[in-house]
Amino acid sequence: MDSPTDSTSSSHREFPSTSEVVTWPPPGLTQRSELIACDAEVLICTGACSFEGYVSVMRNNPNQYRCYAFAGTPESEKLECHGSSSPTDITQWMTLTIEDFPGTVHPWDTVEQPSMLMCFGDTPGTITMNQWVGLFNLNTRSETSVKSTVEPREIDLHSILDRIRAIQQGLESDWQARCDFLYTHLLYDAEFCSKPKHNIEEQIADLIMVLDHERWTDFSQLGNQVISGFFKTPDPQAARAFFHQLLLGVELYLRLRCDHCSKDVRRSVLLRVPRKVAWDIALARRWLENITLELCQPDGGFRFVLCSKQRQVEALREFAWMLKWPNMAEVEYVLEEKDSEEIPLEDRGPLSMSWVSGTILPGSSAAWLAMNTLIACDRGTGGLLNGLGYMFPNSGFQYRASTYFYADCIVAKVMGAGRGVNQVAGWTGPCLYTPDLDRIQCIRVRQQVSIVRHLSKRDIKSMQLRSDPLGPAEDYYPVEDYTLVLPDTKAVDFARVEKLSFLLWSEPKRSTDNEPLTYNAAVTFAIDGDSWPLRLRYNVSFIEAAPCHSGPHVLFYDYIHQVIRVDQLLDQRRWGRVAADTGISFSREGNGSFDSSNGRSCAGGREDEAVLVVEAFGHPDNEVFSRAWCAHMGLSAVVANINDTCMACGIRGAYAACVTVLIFTDGSRNEDVEEVDRRPCTKRGR
Repeated sequence: MDSPTDSTSSSHREFPSTSEVVTWPPPGLTQRSELIACDAEVLICTGACSFEGYVSVMRNNPNQYRCYAFAGTPESEKLECHGSSSPTDITQWMTLTIEDFPGTVHPWDTVEQPSMLMCFGDTPGTITMNQWVGLFNLNTRSETSVKSTVEPREIDLHSILDRIRAIQQGLESDWQARCDFLYTHLLYDAEFCSKPKHNIEEQIADLIMVLDHERWTDFSQLGNQVISGFFKTPDPQAARAFFHQLLLGVELYLRLRCDHCSKDVRRSVLLRVPRKVAWDIALARRWLENITLELCQPDGGFRFVLCSKQRQVEALREFAWMLKWPNMAEVEYVLEEKDSEEIPLEDRGPLSMSWVSGTILPGSSAAWLAMNTLIACDRGTGGLLNGLGYMFPNSGFQYRASTYFYADCIVAKVMGAGRGVNQVAGWTGPCLYTPDLDRIQCIRVRQQVSIVRHLSKRDIKSMQLRSDPLGPAEDYYPVEDYTLVLPDTKAVDFARVEKLSFLLWSEPKRSTDNEPLTYNAAVTFAIDGDSWPLRLRYNVSFIEAAPCHSGPHVLFYDYIHQVIRVDQLLDQRRWGRVAADTGISFSREGNGSFDSSNGRSCAGGREDEAVLVVEAFGHPDNEVFSRAWCAHMGLSAVVANINDTCMACGIRGAYAACVTVLIFTDGSRNEDVEEVDRRPCTKRGR
């Protein structure tokens, strides 16, 4: 055996840069050589992706925990998630932190969990590694309220609104006056006279306990996140209850942000605050930033001033352009608001009012508010898309010659790989027209829960160990344990999307029922002159691979995988424990289960953990086919662009995510895409 390199450290031995290593072993080494740790780090790990999982147990509820993951290279900032940066403002409205952070905001800092801060990948239909593990957060039950001697005082609506108006004009500088107002007008504490609570921490604790009571609306629930439905309600009792809760949330938010509250106290409170109360604080912040109250004379009433309307209109316009909305002339005409006979944007429904006012709570509801407001601006929809409900994320619709689907719908995840398809704040489109639906129709897609195994806390905590470029820690690292895996980048002219199909699954309950119908979805491909349908049965996920640099990197032998071309995928009727059971007749023979003639780097029998690497180079419909196959089989996958991620890092990313499929593309979906003509519309649309 060659002499091990422990006699010469990496600081004394010269190795070629990793960008020059296109063969393995590199010059100066043989297959029988061994590397000490520092040399192995230089040769194997430089520029390679690393993956780290983290589990946070909730301090106020040990039965709940949240999961986070970080993917990137050592050269990127530590613990910073890889994610998309949308040019629109809408994605920014989907996330919120109670505290302003001077530097990088991490996913555990946001109110919404999993965090929407780094949710969607750069490629439509994909999510980040952090979002993937966040899907396995454990929320067993809501936090139980703690019995308190402090109770909210009864207060009339006019006094509540007057207090909110006074706050927005600037609170009194006298801290004692603030404290007195809290306990004389808003909270009742029998012990306040004998034990005045001048301490900011005591006041914050009392407000949290009061707001945690079940009498208040839980705004963390998706069904309660159309805020205009509360402050524009004709029911005076409901309005009083909402503004009473809002005022208490504002008082709490201001105390958390005031100079009397130290950073340590603020951080401690935010780590322990019940989820329900955190959303009250989020609502308070959104309200103070976007709406002001003005006193009307002479009746003494109040009116709402929408401070952020112009910004919201511009964000909606950008949203529509990026999605290539079919009737932009009509939308532009309405957004200009130059026609006095047109209904103002904020009066086109509670969803539009919520969007225009900026009272948008974090989470997915922002995307639904934007889309419903866009639909309300287009009279061409004829009211036929009013059934698009944010309570059903598996929804989509066809409008004219385009279809649009939300990110949680499997059709969006599969068709997002197509050329010319965009993803904006989770909305994916324009996708293919389908003759199975009406020209204007809203639908729901039937999709089963993916059959992949549930990620446990142990899986997430061991992510770094399972995906280490070096493999298990050793004193010496034999060169023969590593292989340089390179893809066959030759484009394959294989599949073309022929049709996006929908088959009715649920009959309407009543002839007058406007509730959208539910359909089974399938994609039919033209392959070798035949039509091949793949039913999108399972709601699988596609995880965008993190980029590496200075590749390609070598792969440790224990990362078992099998490489096949996309044209061999049709014969792959089985992978691991998952077998096709679809009722669709396949005319080709073979089950594709670890047949060495079917691909490269045979898995060697360890089927359950091996990664199937699909080379979907060439036309973007090859990637659409690969994703459709995954949805057909029930297998989630990592999606990697060979221009950004080498094969070794992609395979290790699949091991980190505990998925068994890796789809490699060459970014051809971005080629020859027609740019949207944004010339001003001179005529109103129809």
